Amino acid sequence: MFKFVTYKEIKEELRNHSDEKIKEFYKDQGWFFAKIIFIKGKRFIYTYFADQNKLEEAVTNSLVTGHMEDVWIIS
Repeated sequence: MFKFVTYKEIKEELRNHSDEKIKEFYKDQGWFFAKIIFIKGKRFIYTYFADQNKLEEAVTNSLVTGHMEDVWIIS
C-alpha cells in the first residue's frame, strides 16, 4: 500500500486525449506511477509518489496556480 497518493480531475482541454498524452502533460509533477480512472463520467489522474517530500512539493506547486481544478488532492 502506497501512502503518498494524490488525484485530480483532468483539465477540460485534456479530457478527450489518450491516457498517454494526459500522463505526458502531468509528467513533471514528481510522481513515479500514474493511472487514469473514470468516476461517474469524469476522468481523473491518480498518482503515486515515492516519498512525502515529492508529494508535498507537487501539492504546493499546484496551489500556486490559483485554480482549484489544478490542485492535487491527497487520498
